[in-house]
Amino acid sequence: MNLKNTLYQQRSFSDKFSVCTDWLAINWKQFFKYFTIMLLPFFLVQSLLLSFVMQANSATISTGMAMPSAATLTYTLLSFVVGIVASFVCNSLFYAVVKHTFINKQSFQSLSIKSAWQLMKKDMGRLLLSYIVSFVVLMLIVGVAVLLGFASLKTLFVTIPLFLVVCIAILPYQALCVLTDEPMLEALSHAFRLGFKCWWGFFSTTLVMWIIMAVIQILSCIPLYATQALDIVASMAGGSGLSIVVSIAAFLSYYILVYVSSATSLFFVLIVCVQYGHAVMKVDKEEPLNLEEISANN
Repeated sequence: MNLKNTLYQQRSFSDKFSVCTDWLAINWKQFFKYFTIMLLPFFLVQSLLLSFVMQANSATISTGMAMPSAATLTYTLLSFVVGIVASFVCNSLFYAVVKHTFINKQSFQSLSIKSAWQLMKKDMGRLLLSYIVSFVVLMLIVGVAVLLGFASLKTLFVTIPLFLVVCIAILPYQALCVLTDEPMLEALSHAFRLGFKCWWGFFSTTLVMWIIMAVIQILSCIPLYATQALDIVASMAGGSGLSIVVSIAAFLSYYILVYVSSATSLFFVLIVCVQYGHAVMKVDKEEPLNLEEISANN
């Protein structure tokens, strides 16, 4: 399948997933090479911190403490911070690759790691702002819901579904910010217009993709469950040699979990971008031009 000009096009439900699988079939080797090179330091640090959390929890349980120890809280917080940064870099890479292959209409093979990093740096600011704006919008809705909930719990029957509706409707915002040059506030109103008019499309496609991601991520947890069982055996046996094995197994298990969880988020970005392209052609009836295309044509 030729992937040129395939983003801005109306598609059936099954065709949207076909585009994603065709893209992965063509580009998966090169993508995961870049993905591993760029994200490996974050994954190693996060896996190490999570293994420390597991060991600290085991120590807490063995000493009979009711509350988590300071070490547990510290490692958990550091792991969360590293995970947030890694997720941002990860999504920056995803959108850079999508922009190169779908918008610039270039093959992935023509994209070097250096060029990918330049594309990422160029759009990181807008991607970060899209995160912040989305967070503020959703927190405003949460704040209104909480205030109305204090007045009457019955309002939660309206505000909770409203929050879920807005969460889906705002999905195309990141794609608009990265793949076009619209001002941030105009992109927000544009995203809501696309999101509300094609709400069922965004909901159904992301729900199916979320289920696929969840199944893969659950399977990636199997080594961690085995490690936790081994940790229980080690704590009962009290052998230092077995504890070393558990520490190594915990690190490797968390690395698998973190790597797979981050990698599968590509599926979500892909389906949102494809659904966004479908929504643009269905609602706006034409492709948006960005400044790079205009300057190139001139």
